[in-house]
Formats: sequence, structure tokens, C-alpha cells
Amino acid sequence: MKLWINSQEHDCEYDNLAQLVLHLGYATRPVVVAVNQTHILRSQWAPHTLNEGDVVDILVAIVGG
Repeated sequence: MKLWINSQEHDCEYDNLAQLVLHLGYATRPVVVAVNQTHILRSQWAPHTLNEGDVVDILVAIVGG
């Protein structure tokens, strides 16, 4: 299935958001994830099913000054 992840098209074989975030290496990092412009709470990543053409935005918190 094709997804748009942070404005780039990707082929994806993962059924849910938790699997995708884990595969991308963000599972243990402080991130905010939105699917189709809707924020998905971390507790809802596993039950959130991904669909063809979904737009996934992953925002990483950066600390510094």
C-alpha cells in the first residue's frame, strides 16, 4: 500500500500505525503523529489501521537553544 509519510510517498506493508512508527525508528522518541491531519494519541497507534493513500505526519520534538 502507498502512504505519504512526511510529504514523501512510501510503499508500506504495515497494517497499523504502531508497526509503521516502530519500523521508522520513532517508537521510543518523543513524537506527535497525525494521520490525514488528525492527531493520533500514542495509546491509539496499535488499533489505528492504515489505509491506502493515508497522509502520515511525524513531528519530532527538538530541544535546544
